[in-house]
Amino acid sequence: MFENWNKDVTVFLKTEVNKTVQWEKLIFSRCFFRHIRSSEYDEKSRICGESYIVRIPCKSAPKITQGCIAVLGNIPDVIENGASGNDIFSKYGKDAFKVGTISDNTDFFKPHIRIGN
Repeated sequence: MFENWNKDVTVFLKTEVNKTVQWEKLIFSRCFFRHIRSSEYDEKSRICGESYIVRIPCKSAPKITQGCIAVLGNIPDVIENGASGNDIFSKYGKDAFKVGTISDNTDFFKPHIRIGN
């Protein structure tokens, strides 16, 4: 049943301690990952957009917040404390995004947290 929940996802948790950004790396298995490109047209031009949906199975929500970084796959990289994390986007391109939305769906039939851009 949920055969498309078959991806590994690396999430870099972003926190700030004494005005210094700190990163913690978590790796999740059996996740759903979807990257959608879209475009619309207005009167003068085409507007392109991208959206990401990731569903991470869990019974209690991990401390993922806005500004964290999610990457498709179990990646070996780390983000040094104090760094912006932008190197991850350069390296992984469309497989990485900055978390902008979080939904706690741990009370659903298949408990999970949903994150997106």
